[in-house]
Amino acid sequence: MMHCKILLIILIAISNSAAQDEQSTGRRDDLIRLMPIYQRWSQGKGSEFSQFSVPVYVRLGFGRRLSMAMRGSQATASGGNVQKLSGVTDTQLSFFYSAANFIFNLGFNFPSGKRALTYDEFLTTSLLSLSHYNFQTPSYGQGFNASPGFTWAWPLSKKFAVGLGASYQYKGKFKPLTLIDNYDPGEEILLTGGLDWRMGETAKFAVDLIYTLYGKDKIDTSVVFAAGNRLVTHAQFRQNFGFDEIFLFARYLSRGKNSLAVGGALLPEDKKSAPNQIEIIGQYFHRFNRGFASGFLMEGRYFTKPPAITFLSSAGISIFGFGVTPEFSLAPGWRIPLRLKYLFGNAPGGQKISGVEAGVGLALSF
Repeated sequence: MMHCKILLIILIAISNSAAQDEQSTGRRDDLIRLMPIYQRWSQGKGSEFSQFSVPVYVRLGFGRRLSMAMRGSQATASGGNVQKLSGVTDTQLSFFYSAANFIFNLGFNFPSGKRALTYDEFLTTSLLSLSHYNFQTPSYGQGFNASPGFTWAWPLSKKFAVGLGASYQYKGKFKPLTLIDNYDPGEEILLTGGLDWRMGETAKFAVDLIYTLYGKDKIDTSVVFAAGNRLVTHAQFRQNFGFDEIFLFARYLSRGKNSLAVGGALLPEDKKSAPNQIEIIGQYFHRFNRGFASGFLMEGRYFTKPPAITFLSSAGISIFGFGVTPEFSLAPGWRIPLRLKYLFGNAPGGQKISGVEAGVGLALSF
C-alpha cells in the first residue's frame, strides 16, 4: 500500500513539472542573465515553506540564422514541515535555426541535477511542483531529454499572420526516488497553432493553441501511468505608448483523464482529477528616465474543483497578486532587474494562502 502511495506521488509530481521551454527567439540581442529569486508561501496554520533559487540564462546568436539558449539553476528549499533540499538542477540547452518561413529547434535536458531522492525529499519536490505556487525551480532533476521540433509562419496580409508547429520530446529513464529504479516517463508530442493580428503601428494581439499528447509511463517494463492529454490556449495583447507599454496575457489549460495501472491493466479515471486552470496577467511598464523604468503588474490564477481531488493538488485554489518590476540601466548593455510580488488566495476548506516573491539580478545584453 505504501509502495502504491509513493508511486502516485511520483506520477503527480512528474506530470505536473513537465519542462516548458520559455525561450524566445524574437530578440536579437545576446544576453547573459543572473536572477536570484526568493519565494515563500504559507497555507493554513503552521505550514510555511520557501525556496531560494539562482537561475542562470544565456542566449547567444551565431549569424542571422543560428542561435542557442542555455539555462540552469541552483536552489534550496526549506520549511517547518518539509525536508530541506538543496542542489543544482538539470542543464537545458536549446538550438534554433531559421530558414525561409521555418524555425527549427532542438532542445536537450542534461541530467546534472539532484535525483534518487529520499521519501521526505521527494515530498518536498512534489510540493514545489504544484502549479498554483509557481516556484521558479519546481524540479531538481530528471533523465536525459531530447526535443526536436519546428515552427512555420506565414503572413496572410499586412495585418495577419499564422503559424503552425510540432515537436517531439524523448524522455530517458532515471531514478527519481531511492525506492524506485528505472522510471521511464512517456514521450510527448506537442502540436501548436497561432494567429497574430497587428492592430496598428503600436498594438498587437496574438492567440496560440498548444495540444500535448502524453505517452505511457513505465517502471522497468511495466506500464503504470498515462497523463491525460492537455490543451492550452494563450492570448496576449501589447500596446506601446512611446517608451511605455501595456501587456495583457490570459491562459486557459485543460487536461483529460489520467489512466492508472489497476490489476495489471491501464484504466482511465472515473472522474478526472486534474483541474482546469485560468491565469490572467496585466502589466503597465513605464520608463521614468534613461536610467530607470518599472513595471506594475497584477495577476490571478484560478483552478477548478473537479469531482475527484488527489493528494497534492491545486484543485479549488484561487490566487490573486500584485507587484512591481523595477529595472536600472547602468553602462550600455548592463541592467539590474528587480522583482517584488505579494500574493494571497483561498484553498478548499477555507484555508488562506499567502506568498511573497523577491529578486534582484544582473543582465548583460550585447
